Amino acid sequence: MGMLALTAGLVFGGCVRKKPEYLPPVSAGEVSGSKKLKKVPREPKRPATVMVLVAYGVDGKPVYAELRQSTGDAALDQRIVDSVLANWTFPPGKADTVLVPVDVRSVARE
Repeated sequence: MGMLALTAGLVFGGCVRKKPEYLPPVSAGEVSGSKKLKKVPREPKRPATVMVLVAYGVDGKPVYAELRQSTGDAALDQRIVDSVLANWTFPPGKADTVLVPVDVRSVARE
């Protein structure tokens, strides 16, 4: 008998997995001794973009901003409005009011 046949005989002949007999029988979909898990409610997802109504003057600086859609977080809403008033500029020459989308992720976190 060759070496390959001997190796194959040892590997395939004596290595048979047996079903463990020490585990109690469990029906499908059930785990023995487990408690039912309660579902944890998730926070509603915030919109990635909100619409902001912005009024700006002749110089292009915003003078008024208000959210038209809330993120559900009052502090985040206020940071969005503050960010628009402090950092945005518009083309100078004519005062106007515009509705602009703001990416919520672009607002600095505190």
